[in-house]
Amino acid sequence: MNADFQTNQCFSLLQKMLSEAFQMDAHYFSPPYEDLSRIDKGIRSLVWPDFTDRRSAIKPLFHSEAGRFLVSKSNLGFYNIIIFLNDAQDPDFISIGPFRAAESSLEYLRSIQENAANQHATRALLQEFLEGLPCAPLNPVVNIAKSVIAAFFPEFQDAEPVYLEFSGHTHKIQIDQDILTGYTMEYAELYRDYLLKFLEYVKKGDSDSAQASLKELMRETGLSFLQNIPRGILELHRINNYCQLALLETEVHPVHVLKLATAMQQKIDKQNNREAILGLVGELCHKYCLLAKNFAYPEYSRSIRDVINYIRLHLEENLNLALLAEHFHKNASALSAAFSREVGMPLTDYIHQERINEALRYFNSTKLSVSEVALSVGFQDFAYFSRLFKRQVGCSPREYCKRIR
Repeated sequence: MNADFQTNQCFSLLQKMLSEAFQMDAHYFSPPYEDLSRIDKGIRSLVWPDFTDRRSAIKPLFHSEAGRFLVSKSNLGFYNIIIFLNDAQDPDFISIGPFRAAESSLEYLRSIQENAANQHATRALLQEFLEGLPCAPLNPVVNIAKSVIAAFFPEFQDAEPVYLEFSGHTHKIQIDQDILTGYTMEYAELYRDYLLKFLEYVKKGDSDSAQASLKELMRETGLSFLQNIPRGILELHRINNYCQLALLETEVHPVHVLKLATAMQQKIDKQNNREAILGLVGELCHKYCLLAKNFAYPEYSRSIRDVINYIRLHLEENLNLALLAEHFHKNASALSAAFSREVGMPLTDYIHQERINEALRYFNSTKLSVSEVALSVGFQDFAYFSRLFKRQVGCSPREYCKRIR
């Protein structure tokens, strides 16, 4: 029998039986795939505006008959049955559904809306969608699909369907370990490739490229569609840890890295909804890139980087050329000359500049008084602090505070 004719006969019979028995749709897809939204009637793109069809998901989980007959349950409450007719890289496949296996109720809709965890997933939208789906008991639908497919494709006769994201409350399903391992390996390799690309941009301090790469990572690994809040927090902690480890490989001083990592960890733990988690992803990326850009100092020699890091970490302490030369076991004149040559300004001027910059950060992020800020950045003489501040910023500390407050 001609393969195309065999496939057409199989699909036509399956489509007819499902329609007559359950008023249920079936769709046939072959590469290049078009209009994949027919699989779910476009509901995911309505609920999650950033949803896109991902070709990496349109393939068998494992190259065997067992991994080609899948029953999936979305956390939006509907089922699909996906049957891959071959194990090619881009296979032909049949999609059955969407359909639901439970009667609609307020409690049912409420639980689905909570799982969706998205402001766009209004109860009215979900109710309209779900009530428009055929309702059928799952097992008979699976049995019809298996019987028809096996009649035309003998390799499916002994294949048991694999259930994905299937509720353990009503059925106990054992997923074939080889299939699960194959899927996990593919996911892990994809995650690794996008993650390493993202971290390279972070280490360079390239915020725009890092943000774009992170969106790719999230899209291709499913994180941007994540609806489970605890898992979202876990994934965010992982990204934070990866960024921390990446910057510890750079010239950024570990104190700055650990301080940022701790601050982000505390912020992540406070999140309680999907939008906040996704918003914090961008903030995390931006802050690590800023840290890499502003604190790596790749243009300076190692000895001058050490001096700069020491200054920035000890601004509130007594700092001068003699003390720094003693601390780093350098000749004061030689250190002064080397610093001016590489940085482009005398060491004392650099200390003043960094202290005023730190004062600006205090004014912009705290409610400390002007005198408290002066002491916090190492100025015992308030009048001297005011003169240096006005010279660098263009107004006095008090005038600056009035403007921003």
